[in-house]
Amino acid sequence: MFSAIDTHDFNTKVNQAQKFLKNGDKLKVSVRFRKRAIAHPQIGQELLERFRDACGEFGTVEKPAKMEGRSIVMFMSPKTSK
Repeated sequence: MFSAIDTHDFNTKVNQAQKFLKNGDKLKVSVRFRKRAIAHPQIGQELLERFRDACGEFGTVEKPAKMEGRSIVMFMSPKTSK
């Protein structure tokens, strides 16, 4: 399926997110829709699911993906080590 983000760009975002989660920081991950892309929110949802799976080793989803205006937003927090 069509995605507006390239593989290298996605991997860069994942690497930065993993670094933040390792440091104990929370993340707000958002996908912004422009123009007519708002008609296909499932693409953004799939992108956030891929992102969640890629960062799953270091963090968990605090708030699941939710549509807010022209964006889909998801919050992640670092995994607690016991």
